[in-house]
Amino acid sequence: QGLCIIASNTSGLTEVCVDGENAIIFERGEPQALADAISDGVNDQPNLVKLGMSGLSLARTKTHQQVHIDREQFLNRVLRIR
Repeated sequence: QGLCIIASNTSGLTEVCVDGENAIIFERGEPQALADAISDGVNDQPNLVKLGMSGLSLARTKTHQQVHIDREQFLNRVLRIR
């Protein structure tokens, strides 16, 4: 079973967690935004299941090898920007 992710809009997390697709994203450093995200999730169980299953599908594509490939591509993009 997949579990819904509730995450702040911190760089890195938003590379994988997409609000409304596989996670609930809230404003970093805003405790009320976190509380609202949790409350929204609790009040919409079908959406939590949908987000959790989407996250599970994504996680299944992230084999050990694929994680390293993704990391290399990310680093190449970042280093080219500088």
